[in-house]
Amino acid sequence: MREPYIEIIEPAANNRVVTTIEIISPTNKNTRDGRRTYKVKREELWHAGVNLVEIDLLRLGEPIVWLSDEQRQLLRPWHYLAAVTRRRPSRHEVYEILLQKALPKIAIPLTPDDKDVVLDLQAAFNRTWEEGPYPELLHYDGPPPGVWSPDEAAWCEQKLREAGMRM
Repeated sequence: MREPYIEIIEPAANNRVVTTIEIISPTNKNTRDGRRTYKVKREELWHAGVNLVEIDLLRLGEPIVWLSDEQRQLLRPWHYLAAVTRRRPSRHEVYEILLQKALPKIAIPLTPDDKDVVLDLQAAFNRTWEEGPYPELLHYDGPPPGVWSPDEAAWCEQKLREAGMRM
């Protein structure tokens, strides 16, 4: 199985990996072996001094973004999460994402001497959707995955009708 990710490297430092961006996959989130492998990789990145950006846009499965149970309980309500774990200075930022809101712009750390760059998740998602095979691959004829409140389910149905995927 191919699990792509993005590495930001520093050419002046012998192509040292500075930041890794991971889009959490169903395998990494929902299978025992996938979760274990992902957690090992995450620990290796941490010990190598790499900044880590985790983006979880999946409804199903136990959360895997690097947060303790205590940290997770302090979050505002959310459906999706993005987390930025910085090595220097050591800091952890969490972006709570609600279903009905646009995806946020998140700060991507580079070296301690460089300013963050901004990743507009909504723009990236839109471009990927428009240029990729997703409309043909994904099926929207059944209910959306996961647990939904009546308001959330109605919102999803409305969005699918507006997109021409429901009658």
